[in-house]
Amino acid sequence: MNPTRNHDGQMTQAEIDSLVAAIRAQQMMWETLTVLAVIDDRLDKADCTKMIDRCRDQRARVCDLHHATVKERFTKPAGEHA
Repeated sequence: MNPTRNHDGQMTQAEIDSLVAAIRAQQMMWETLTVLAVIDDRLDKADCTKMIDRCRDQRARVCDLHHATVKERFTKPAGEHA
């Protein structure tokens, strides 16, 4: 998501937003498979539920990273110019 490897806060924010969206999309896929597990014996509802929990954990960790780094990413240290 950052082909120029730019280290400004806006590009990093875009990367974080993209990662959160990808994790959420994956979680929604597992949620869909959980519903289908009721009618399709190829799917294991418990396994799908575990994957949903894993997605929730991943998303929470990325959100924690976002909150922990937002000030650093969007403010310049004293004495640094644009």
